[in-house]
Amino acid sequence: MGTPMMELENLTKQYPHKNASGKNTYKTAVDKLTFSVGKGEAFGLLGPNGAGKTTTIRMLTLLMEPTSGTIRYDGQDARAHAQDIKRLIGVVPQHVNASCRSMSISTRTSRSGRTWSSMRVCTTWAAASAKRASTSCCIMSSSKM
Repeated sequence: MGTPMMELENLTKQYPHKNASGKNTYKTAVDKLTFSVGKGEAFGLLGPNGAGKTTTIRMLTLLMEPTSGTIRYDGQDARAHAQDIKRLIGVVPQHVNASCRSMSISTRTSRSGRTWSSMRVCTTWAAASAKRASTSCCIMSSSKM
């Protein structure tokens, strides 16, 4: 397969938290997430509310530091090359409403001629029985042209 376009290894995010007895502890939002996406592949992050989808996307877009683990884009460590990688990432914010069905595509070309594309699809629906909104989001595609 060669070098993956995007690679996560043991990605973890924990937040400070007080438990029921008032003791300081940590709440884990993302726990040792590991996967890779090859050049030209598409992938999706689907899950119930609170599963860590938004936290994972924030870490992938370098808006949030992981507690531990590694993110690599085209073999480059995201922490060591953050400024270069931020220039290549297109971020499309999610606008949620009761009947949202939207798709946005962002493409950036680096000085070296590499083209990176990302696609984000957001679908939101009302869960009739629970009378609350539920969201599945974040399908992205990366390619090197």
